[in-house]
Amino acid sequence: MKIIIIFLCCFLASLAVGTLIYQKLYKFNFLDRLIAAVIPTSLVVLCALHTREILRAVLIDWSGNRLAPALSMLYGYKLYYPSDSGLVNGEMYGPIKALIYLPATLANSPTTTVILAAIINISFFFLPIMWLCLGKHWGNFQATIISAGVFILFGFFAHQSKVLYEAAFTVHADSPALGLSAISCAILYYRQQKDRFLPLILSAIFAVLAVWTKQVTLPILVALPLYILLADGRKCFQRYIICLTVAGLTISTILILVFDFQPLLFNLFTIASNQPWWEPNKIKRLLSVSQELMNETLLPGLLIAFYISYQFLFNSDSLTKFNWRDRFKQNQWIMFLIVSILMIPTSLLGRVKIGGAENALSYTVYFLFVAASLILIELGTKFYDNRLQKTERTTKLAIVLLIIALTTNNLFPAVFRLVERAEQIKTNNHQVAYEYAKKHPGEVYFPWHILSTLMAEQKMYHFEDAVANRELAGFKVSKQHFLQHIPQDMKFVAHYGQPNWLKGNADYVLKKYLPEFSKKVEIDSLPGWTVYAKE
Repeated sequence: MKIIIIFLCCFLASLAVGTLIYQKLYKFNFLDRLIAAVIPTSLVVLCALHTREILRAVLIDWSGNRLAPALSMLYGYKLYYPSDSGLVNGEMYGPIKALIYLPATLANSPTTTVILAAIINISFFFLPIMWLCLGKHWGNFQATIISAGVFILFGFFAHQSKVLYEAAFTVHADSPALGLSAISCAILYYRQQKDRFLPLILSAIFAVLAVWTKQVTLPILVALPLYILLADGRKCFQRYIICLTVAGLTISTILILVFDFQPLLFNLFTIASNQPWWEPNKIKRLLSVSQELMNETLLPGLLIAFYISYQFLFNSDSLTKFNWRDRFKQNQWIMFLIVSILMIPTSLLGRVKIGGAENALSYTVYFLFVAASLILIELGTKFYDNRLQKTERTTKLAIVLLIIALTTNNLFPAVFRLVERAEQIKTNNHQVAYEYAKKHPGEVYFPWHILSTLMAEQKMYHFEDAVANRELAGFKVSKQHFLQHIPQDMKFVAHYGQPNWLKGNADYVLKKYLPEFSKKVEIDSLPGWTVYAKE
């Protein structure tokens, strides 16, 4: 009830602020005033949606398991282990991901840890886009209004798109990898002198960090040099290649020395490359995933196609005096289009394999939406060209109508789902497992809640999904190896949920490694859990 009251107060206050803004901007035209007036209310609804998804992260078992390897480093564990010894913790991505989420693990409970991690996740996803949308026009009030409206639209579309939604609001490597990639692009986008080393080296550093966050961002190391070659020429291209080489060698050497080359190679590349596809008919699977990607990119793709056609039609000398380099310089959004296109192969490859979900396609969809957003801003801020006034008005009208429609559509789901999730987190699985493990250390093995037992007992155990992934990749975990990293004197094994692909093989760990735990029991402190004891 308190949440409803707080939201209602904020919503009413935003309506009042919007009305005041509309009245104060009487010197501006109607559409500019209207966009500025709806921004406060749309921001309140968007913040409620984001808060709802931060709370949702606590309800997902995956969240804690993805954070546990980072926290385990503080207790003396390694982030990566070889195939035949040590923990099987499921860490298959670069160490930068663990370092980014490490501050969240300093909290004193798994609930707070996941909430902080979700905030970090959302920040990496949205803040670089805010910079890209608002940075260039910050001194111009009218342009800033349009840019803010487009950024708000990007926020709403992140909730509408399944692919962007999974990347933005699921604690994973995706948001940090996307954010670092976007920062790398943004540095190039805002550089004043094209061949200065400082912006080039900074961009290169963030690009390399993105690759060391999640491997699928590797194409950015090709996409950005390609854009520079096309837009700025060979000299700048050569300088950027030098910067990438220096940044890549330096960062890679440091990480390899810290985390050991062999375990790093095994977990980041060997396991991933040996993962089987979702179905044996690879062509059928690839076509299905390609269709999924086309559906997700249809809207921004149409806008980009329209704008490219529009430029040719509007400039009568475009065909006779066409200059590629000038075109690339004038349309910096093309950089994001190139990144998006070159990300297609790794996006599809990540989606077709077992364990790959919608978020795998985000590397193509995210940058395509960024390119489309920058085009919208450009179309809505052509104040200097009288020929484009009609296009400018049409763009502004489309922006304000979309903001109003999406704000209205999300108003009630935002608040009511927020209330529902606020109630649910009081008894979330991470916290329940943590409280039990704290009172009864070493008594229960929670194969799907290793963060909870790590925080309660300061001991790290095998993650069930990671064990199954090893098996799928052809690296079987021996029983002796498995038994070395579970509670040695445990009385129970407790599950609450498993991923969809394990549903057909419920209790995977029990059947393969702990067959003696076959007796179902009930524990009052674990309501709703499936608990097994020794027969």
